[in-house]
Amino acid sequence: MIICSNNPDRPDADGFVTKEEGIGWAKENPGEDIPLFNDAQNLDLGRTHVNDFDSPGDTKDINLLYKGTPKDVFYAYGSVSMTLVNSAGQVSIGKDKFDWDYHDVSKAHGFTSKAKEVARNAGILKERTLHNLNDNHGFTLFTYGLGQIRKD
Repeated sequence: MIICSNNPDRPDADGFVTKEEGIGWAKENPGEDIPLFNDAQNLDLGRTHVNDFDSPGDTKDINLLYKGTPKDVFYAYGSVSMTLVNSAGQVSIGKDKFDWDYHDVSKAHGFTSKAKEVARNAGILKERTLHNLNDNHGFTLFTYGLGQIRKD
């Protein structure tokens, strides 16, 4: 396991940032983008499958909420850019913002996309209210190594 910090007090010291750790980090560092790091091999990517990609090397935005991932994974990533590395199901995961910013629903195309954005924004409002968060809270989440998705 790669540890991106020699500080055991950082929430990413074990290679996995939970929902609660991410919220705590954002609240401890408002207005600052101090990144955290996840090890991709620690992520349960749910029902994400090699068939979601055209071929190795293909990159797609995958919405993890609809892939049955655990709350700590979809909460951190939501929709994330993944690249299928090989047909064995290894993927690399792009950096993402761990934040509570609202999305502009008017930029969504089609009824289904607009409905998903409205639902997302409702969830963001709930989390902002519940945890006293705003636009000043958030950070970049980098993911190192390779994750595993389903191939059968």
